[in-house]
Parts: sequence; C-alpha cells; structure tokens
Amino acid sequence: KLVSSDGTKPYYLAYSVYEENTAQVFATLGALLDSSSDKSRDLNIDLRVGSYELDNTHQIRGRMGSDRFYGSGNIPLAIEDNADSIRHALWFYTDREFKSATRRLEQIRTNLKVKVEEEDQSHDFTREEASVHLEPTVALEFDAGAWAERLRRISAIARDFPLIYSSRVGISAYAGNRYMVTSEGTRLQTAQMRFRITMEAGTKAEDGMDLSQFSDFNTATADRLPTDAEIEAAFRQVIAQVLALREAPLVEPYTGPAILRNRASGVFFHEIFGHRIEGHRQKDVTEGQTFTKKINQPVLPDFISVYDDPTVAREGDIDLRGHYLFDDEGVKSTRAELVQNGILKTFLLSRS
Repeated sequence: KLVSSDGTKPYYLAYSVYEENTAQVFATLGALLDSSSDKSRDLNIDLRVGSYELDNTHQIRGRMGSDRFYGSGNIPLAIEDNADSIRHALWFYTDREFKSATRRLEQIRTNLKVKVEEEDQSHDFTREEASVHLEPTVALEFDAGAWAERLRRISAIARDFPLIYSSRVGISAYAGNRYMVTSEGTRLQTAQMRFRITMEAGTKAEDGMDLSQFSDFNTATADRLPTDAEIEAAFRQVIAQVLALREAPLVEPYTGPAILRNRASGVFFHEIFGHRIEGHRQKDVTEGQTFTKKINQPVLPDFISVYDDPTVAREGDIDLRGHYLFDDEGVKSTRAELVQNGILKTFLLSRS
C-alpha cells in the first residue's frame, strides 16, 4: 500500500504511457545522408500527496531563489507487451515517486513555517471533471526506400549551384499513441500523426558571414504531403533566397520603427507576449511576471484581441501542430480568450 508511517497517502495519481514510432530520411547533393527509425514506450507518473490546496509540487522558497517541482519525467518501458515487465516498472517507479513526494511535502511545510506568508494563496491543483475518450490507435506506414530515392533526386539540384556550400532535404514521420488513467476517473486513449519535410541551404558572403535559409512542409496525414514537384520548387526557392542574400548589400545601423512580416512577426509576438502569459510563470518569482497583476487591465492596444484555441485542427489548408483534444493532464481542450480589445482576461493555465 502507498501509505507512509504517519498515514500520508496520495490524493491524486495519474499514469500516462506514450508509444512513439518515428522515421527519418535525409539526403544531400544526391546522396543519402541518413535513414533511420525508432520505437519507444515511456511512462510518466503524476503522484501527489497532501491536498488540492497544498501538495508536493509547491515551490520551496530560498533555494537559490527557486525550487520548482518537475515530476517524474519520462521513464522508459519495455516496447513489448509483456505484462510482468510493465507491472514491475509501474510498481517500482510509483513507490519511488511516493517516497520522494512525501519527503518533499515535509520540506514544503517546514519552509512555509519559517518564511513570511506567501502573497500568492492560490491552490496547487484544480479540481476537474473526469473525461473518458477512446480513439483508434495509429501505426506508422512509411516507405523509407521510396523516400530515399525521391530525396536523392531532389537534393541533387544543389549541385548546379557552386556557391551553395551546404544543403539538405529530408522528411521525418511520427505516429504516437497515448494512454492515460487517473485516480479521478479519467480514461484516455489518443493518437497523433505528423509529417515534416525540410529543405535548407547555406553559403558564405564575401566577408565570411554564414548565410542560410530554411523552409518546410507540415502535415497531419501522409496523403497531404506535397508532391515531388512542390518539394523541388520549394528547395529551389530556398537556394534562390540564399544566393540573393549573398548579393544583398549590408544594411547600415538604424534606430527607429520596424515592420516585421510573416513568420518573423509571429515569432516576435510569441517571445515578447506568449511566454509572459503562461500560467506557471505567475507562481514562480524567478520568472518574468510582467502581467501577473494585470488581469482586467490594458496590456495591448484596444484594437488587438488574443486567443489560444487548440480545438482547431486546420487553418485554411494548413494542419496546425498546436491542435489537441485533451492536454497532458487529461483535461479537455477549450478556447482561451486571453486578451479582449487590449484587456488581459486570463493566462494559459494548466491545473496548477
């Protein structure tokens, strides 16, 4: 039984098993660079002692400014369906996590007694409704030999451009199945597939500066992958962009307004705003807490609203990588209205 000498027991226990199959093929200058595949099965345990109000994940103050809880991490399981092997791993690592959790909870309680009262009085774990959802499992069907021939031919295009010093064309494929059960009653079996084709090329400018360009295709199913002609056209465009950069004049130093386009604007907004509204950062004093006390206050111009919606699988003709029906904690995904007309409404929250 999972009970300590003082009667402490887990109040929450979740097991998640991730089965993943991957394959990749890369070619350069008409020659095969890499062709490999892998299969793995990993276990993640979320074991909590204490209560929803205060448990072993609570931050311990005073240890180099922060001591956050990161959980069990991924624990390798046998890839064969051997019940004895899997059962042994579950019991062994559950016992280990329980002992670690009880020790940490004692440290947390001591820490709270000797430190000043915390400003943040929010609970350590939220109560959520249990979900039951079973999807068919997926298997990776990938013809590495056929892709090797296709990528050899496409990658050979770079040989026609002597100023291209490095180049690569590749494909990576992924099929994953997740199984999750919790003490609250959640039972999940979810599946995901994704494919990615990448093209890259590089050169050097006359002054020795390294120059490179990159492009990719991302799809959720094999039938939506681009044709050879589309991959070739995209690879030629990458090469053309690199050579154009090589001939472009250096920009003089400049201070003033700038307009960001396309991918650059998305990445910039993600870095300066997206990370700052991640919920876990609001409870860690060592993190950037720009917006921690800004709920219902203006944080952006009033013509901007921001939402995060993992329920959307596709935008136009683009498969979205951020799509999921249930998150890693087994909670059903919902649209989060983060900013409405410039006013901050909430954060991107986990169950913390």
